[in-house]
Parts: sequence; structure tokens; C-alpha cells
Amino acid sequence: MKTIPGFFKSRYLYMVLVGLGIAYVLHLINPEHLPGFKMWHSYLMSVIITGILWEGNIVIDTIFDRGLSWESNPVLRATIQTIASILFCFLLIYPSLWLYNTYVCLLPLHSGRNMIVASLLVGSLVSLLLLATRTGGIFFQRWNLAQMEAERYKQEVLSARLEVLKSQVNPHFLFNNLSVLSSLIHKDADQAVTFTAEFARVYRHLLEIRNSELVSLDSELDFLKSYIYLLSIRFASGIEFSVTPHPQGNKVFLPPLTLQILTENCIQHNRISEKNPLKISILCKNKEVVVSNNRIPRQQDYTSSFMGQKNIRMRLKHFTDREMKVVTDGIHYSVEIPLIEVYEGFDS
Repeated sequence: MKTIPGFFKSRYLYMVLVGLGIAYVLHLINPEHLPGFKMWHSYLMSVIITGILWEGNIVIDTIFDRGLSWESNPVLRATIQTIASILFCFLLIYPSLWLYNTYVCLLPLHSGRNMIVASLLVGSLVSLLLLATRTGGIFFQRWNLAQMEAERYKQEVLSARLEVLKSQVNPHFLFNNLSVLSSLIHKDADQAVTFTAEFARVYRHLLEIRNSELVSLDSELDFLKSYIYLLSIRFASGIEFSVTPHPQGNKVFLPPLTLQILTENCIQHNRISEKNPLKISILCKNKEVVVSNNRIPRQQDYTSSFMGQKNIRMRLKHFTDREMKVVTDGIHYSVEIPLIEVYEGFDS
């Protein structure tokens, strides 16, 4: 099977065709009889000018891309680039036609003027057409990329939600809490009732946020109270919590269950005992919340997949350029989560 030569697949073929078409239109506008060789000169010159005009507009577009992107100010970009393209067209076509009329084919005064005016108008229209075509192509390409990114984001969010729910609705979580509840029923009926209520609140919250991309910090902290209560009953004095709220916790947001995942990580990676309690601190600052703990490594090796932190990072990157930070000095381990100020009208 024969392959198509590169020239016929490139923009240069279109330059030649457009140039020949412009020359034909100009001869219809100004039907002066020219000898055969001069007629071909005019067609050749039209192709050359069209090529320079075409490539020049691409250069202009590239230059503007460096200093004034379409995303930052599309109206200003379109206005300035249109003026620049038309100015470039005049500076190219007028001297070229003057040289043509002087050295190639001297036309009568009225015909020469008509030719120059018609050429400038056609050239300007071609410049605008090239600008519109290239701009439209760029916007379509970026729209297509945005659509692909949005679809990829949906898949990642679904995957992240699934992982979060799987991490909570798992046999160990249920088994541990049901074991505690069973023990409380025999020891302290009133506390068993309270434990059951908090246990129910945890799962009610999981159902409420299952379709949420972000939740307010106040909502997350309110849920965490129930989760901390379950842990405090389970581990007694082997674990201590310190929570500092945010003064505007209802106006800042984070991915749901972020604090719970980090709290669970503290428990999984450290040894818990009443003699040396695990101290978990949740400090809400102006633009971030910091979850930290004293390091008491388990005696047996614990291999972590870091799925919890990966899950949080994946969800955060869709809402902020700031990243989650992890700091450890061997004595303490801290994770800093950026808080998100979402757009007005966001339904948390």
C-alpha cells in the first residue's frame, strides 16, 4: 500500500492552495490581461506571500503564548493578536505589491490601486481566518483535554471513595467495636447505650458523606468526636487525644474522612499501652490542620502500603495546588493537610 507523501499531509499544501486561490480571486477583481509568464509570476508571488503570512501568524501566536495566555485574559489576547496580525499583513503585503507593480508588471494607476486595496483586504481576511482557525483548534484541544481530565477525576474520586469506605466497613473495625460493645453490655449498660449511639453516628456519617467530595472542617471534627469516643473506650488510658478547633471551621473544607484516616494510621503504626500512652494531637491552624503523634514504633515489623496517605493526596490535588506535608524527627510524626476555601455556593 502506497503511503501519502509528507507534503500532502502538511500545512504547506494548504498554503499553496490558498495562495493560488487568492491570486485567482484578485485577477477576477482586477481582470487585466497579462502575458503568460507574468501571470505565473503573480500566482507564484501570491503563494509566497500567503506562506509568509501563514507562518508569520503562527510565530505571532507563539510569541503571545509566552506572555499572555488565552486562559489569563482571552478578550485582551484576541484583541491584541488581531491588531498584530492585521498590522503584520499590511507590512508584508503593501511593500510586496509595490515591488511587484514596479518590477514585474506595471499596471495602470487605478488598476494598481485596486489591486493593492483588494490584496490588503483579502490578506487581512486570511490573517483573521488563520487566527480564528488556530484559536479554535487550540480551544478544542484544551476542551478535549479538560473533558479527559474530568473523566479521569471522576474515576479517581470513585476509587478514592471506595477505598475509604472499604477501610471503614471492614471486618476488623466491626469485630473490634462489636467486641467492646459486648463487653460493655455486661459491665455497664448505660455506657453500652452511649457506645451504641456513637457507633451508629459513625456509620450514619459514612452514609451521609458517601457522595461528597469535600466536607467542612467542623463536620469532620464532629464526626471525629464519635470516632475518638469509640477508640477511648476500646484503648482506655492507652491513648490520649487533643483537638484544637478552627475559629471558622464551617468555612474551610477538606476531603471527607481525612482526619479519621490519619488517626487510624497513628494507631496502626504505633504501640499502645497505659504506661506509655499514644498521644494524638489535631491542631487546626488558619490554612491547614496538623495531625501529629509521639512515635512509639511497634516491636514487630509493620509493613505499610501508605494507601491512606495516597488516598488523601489523590483527592486533595483536585482542589488545591498545596500538598500534604509529612514531617518526622524520630520522636514525633506530623501530617499537615491544607484546608480548602471553596467557591461560593459549593454544596458540602
